[in-house]
Amino acid sequence: MKNAGKKITRINIFLIVILSLMILLSAIALVEMIKRYSETGWIDLPSFILSVSVLSISIYIAFQARRKTLNLEFEPQKVFTIMKCTNCNFKITRNFQKGDFVLKKIGQCPICGSSTIIYGIFRKQTLKEKKGKDLI
Repeated sequence: MKNAGKKITRINIFLIVILSLMILLSAIALVEMIKRYSETGWIDLPSFILSVSVLSISIYIAFQARRKTLNLEFEPQKVFTIMKCTNCNFKITRNFQKGDFVLKKIGQCPICGSSTIIYGIFRKQTLKEKKGKDLI
């Protein structure tokens, strides 16, 4: 995850191609309808409405995609390990370390000298997660 801190400021190429095709085809359809109207005096209303709608929606999506770039910054999770004595129930919490797993023997209890194990692993909730749970 070397690029985790960088923001992507490009618009997806696939989106650009699709939007360009939609704009081009709807513009061509409108030009053809205007030619037909000038020759015959009759306009195909459903085709006109569809072409104008597709053209306006495509332009709107293009502006929105340009304005809102994708942000791939991830906030690192704060993970903690709870260690507990098997004899006197002494508990201590520390930052998670690579290789930690539940029921792993860690060492000796500072109070009674008995063995300590990893009792649990948890992560701290973010403010957004806490607000979301309040709504439920």
